[in-house]
Amino acid sequence: MLSKKANHFFNHWPVIKETFKDKDILLFLDYDGTLTPIVERPESAVLSTETKKVLETLIEHESFKVFIVSGRAMADVKMRVGINNIVYIGNHGLEIEG
Repeated sequence: MLSKKANHFFNHWPVIKETFKDKDILLFLDYDGTLTPIVERPESAVLSTETKKVLETLIEHESFKVFIVSGRAMADVKMRVGINNIVYIGNHGLEIEG
């Protein structure tokens, strides 16, 4: 489930890229409720293929650093996202890797 804002972001990618060409961008995202919809059972929260592709596109650009923050154990969220070159923050900041 990709929001209209995310689509809007990529529709204007050339302008964004030019505006921030000499700057680093840190993007902090929560797993449950931001990258995945809130579901009744936490184990049912699955990252969509489309959202995963967006994250992979972002990390291809050196200026972007993506952080995924979660109340889940870091190993759990890392396994669910499955993308290298992302900083994973689990247990509300107690665990950090990346």
